Amino acid sequence: MKGKLILTLLFLCCGTAMRAQQVSLDTAGRINDFELRKPGKLVRMTINSTLNAGIPQKRIAEFFVEKISAAMLNLDNPNEAYYEYYLRLWGKPKLDAVQQELAALKKWLEEDADPGTVSHLDDFYKHLKTLRGKTAAGDWYKVNDSCITGSTVVPLAKAATGENEGSYILELRQENLFNKMMADLYNDTYPGTGFDQWSVGDYLRKENDLQALLDRVKTIRAKDVNAMTQADSLEMVDITYDTDTDPVIQEIIGTDYFTNWIWLRAGEAVINPFERKGKDTAAIKPGNGLLSRSRNTSLLKEASMADELLNKILLSPDIKRDTRNIHYFRLSGTAVKEKKQAIEQPLRGDEQVKVNMHNTRANETLELVMKDTVRHNGRNNTMNSIDEGIGILGGTYKTFSSLTTFLTSAWTSGVTVKSDDKRASYAGLNKMNDNIVDIKTVLALMEKDLKEKNEYNAYIASVASNHGSLTQYVEDGHIRSGKTDNYIRALLTAYSGIYNRFIALKDAAKKDSLAIAMTYGNVYESSLPPATAKVQSRSGKPVYRTEILTAEKLDEDYKVNYIVRGYVPNGAKTDTLKLATFSTKNAKLKWMVPSAGLMFTIPDQSYAMNKFEVSQATGASITTKRKTTSFVVGLNIYAKPINMLDNHWGHSKLCPWYSRLSVFIGLDVPEIMYHFYPGISYDILPGLKITGGAHLYRHTKYEIRNNAVLKQGDVLRGAGPFVGVNLDPNIVLRIVNVFNKTDK
Repeated sequence: MKGKLILTLLFLCCGTAMRAQQVSLDTAGRINDFELRKPGKLVRMTINSTLNAGIPQKRIAEFFVEKISAAMLNLDNPNEAYYEYYLRLWGKPKLDAVQQELAALKKWLEEDADPGTVSHLDDFYKHLKTLRGKTAAGDWYKVNDSCITGSTVVPLAKAATGENEGSYILELRQENLFNKMMADLYNDTYPGTGFDQWSVGDYLRKENDLQALLDRVKTIRAKDVNAMTQADSLEMVDITYDTDTDPVIQEIIGTDYFTNWIWLRAGEAVINPFERKGKDTAAIKPGNGLLSRSRNTSLLKEASMADELLNKILLSPDIKRDTRNIHYFRLSGTAVKEKKQAIEQPLRGDEQVKVNMHNTRANETLELVMKDTVRHNGRNNTMNSIDEGIGILGGTYKTFSSLTTFLTSAWTSGVTVKSDDKRASYAGLNKMNDNIVDIKTVLALMEKDLKEKNEYNAYIASVASNHGSLTQYVEDGHIRSGKTDNYIRALLTAYSGIYNRFIALKDAAKKDSLAIAMTYGNVYESSLPPATAKVQSRSGKPVYRTEILTAEKLDEDYKVNYIVRGYVPNGAKTDTLKLATFSTKNAKLKWMVPSAGLMFTIPDQSYAMNKFEVSQATGASITTKRKTTSFVVGLNIYAKPINMLDNHWGHSKLCPWYSRLSVFIGLDVPEIMYHFYPGISYDILPGLKITGGAHLYRHTKYEIRNNAVLKQGDVLRGAGPFVGVNLDPNIVLRIVNVFNKTDK
């Protein structure tokens, strides 16, 4: 019980600590901000997201509305080939019903109106309804295998190797429910079509049969109705029968598979939904209007992807080890959001900058370009401010001096439709009377009239003249007296009946030709559909990614300007887009730094500098002096190279205390040969040092007899401890110049 309590408390503490670790995602799955408070201990992260099911649902609805609308446009228009195609195969009742169901489904997608009973497209409707029921964001999006909600806590992993080692990885995936719906619809409708029982060889034989049938119908359609014979009419009847009994056309007529996929390609009879046809570049070539199979593109791999890697995000702390990470967030269009706090402080010479360009497009390449460099004075902001303040003080001093002088000075100054009267339309026959009874004359006049109307068929004329209905009007090759009109009407009736039947056969052949040609084209342009459709996790490039660019280390006192550019290679042409610019101030890490300042000695009792002199006025004398305040110039040698641009007092993460310790070796100015100041310095601010050590001086010993120096020698003695303040020699020189009277 005690152990469980401890675990619970640990979990609550960790949960409290982890609430600050968070990532924000927009509605497109792009990261637009993140915060890492404790990067070293981070194992989970909160994802705040505006991702929701409404976005893919809207796209799904728009996609199907567009597809259904295109199908309706072709199926509703009697002038379109698809309308004639399905009218020939299905008949008008089914075609009308499919049109009505497509319209109802379109309205359902647009207005959420109840489509009522859907019978022909019931499988399509059922699976589409299931897809539209996926209304939760977690149905569509996952981060590191955790379903997305408004605020989601997800586990994290670190990149173990490579230049991105130590970065946290977030993988945002979008579940491809559209592909799942397509696979489910296919698996529900394809089995039992007959296609699933065919081998590739069977499929090719069916294609060859259709091609042979197409050749036959092309040949028979080439014959004019005026030249047709009985054999031609029988061939047309056979073609209609062969069309109706063709195995592929039988499947299109009799199975629900084709009905439920009619929306996919604007009304086309879809044999293989996982194949996209290429552009028909051969159509302009004489005698070849069909596509080459090599131009078809298989969509099976694309359609089998269960999900898509929408964004692969790498998260790096702003500052880690010897790296400064700056972040840019690509948003919609060319908009870029910046997060550059890491380079607000100058860079040490052993540090590098990494540019993290989040939401980089899949087909985009980035490059980091160093635009230019400008050398700076190597001092931090505070030391520059001190220098600037001294300059202002000096300028003020000079101004007031000049102003005093000025004030003092100023103060002082288609086919023909036959008539019911079978004789009325023929001019030659109308001129006949009952006195003309020769059959040959009547037939000659009829031939003349029909040829003038381009409706004469010799075979039909022969059959019609021997029609049994005419025998009652004929006797020994002549027309019975008073029966001419009756004979002509009966003759034309027999002729028109056969002629119109030939026209009907020609019209049927035209429809058969359309059905055969479109079916053959679909078979030719498709491969045998797969036995089943499966979906699986996708690998490959994400839609968006974090691209990390590394700038080279620069151990010099430079200000550097950078440009981040993006481009999409396009053959010989490259379109470049400037995405971001930034600047860094780099500090050369220094082992040795000159300094100057005032040193104050706490003198020992024995400290004295003697000097023996002989003059005529005073004779021999020894003078003694004790110098306790000195202007000292020297060199600081550091235990570890110091970052002189660090602007923190005491110490900082970027400039730790041990890098501020140095050994100082200084000399008195102007008595450089007489006073020495070895010691230890500490930069309370890089460039501003407190120094302490031992003041050593050169002491001269004299051996004097009778006011004459017999012997003298120099020894190095300690004057006592010293303490002082050191600055950059240039700043000290400016201070001296301010108060130097010669500057007035």
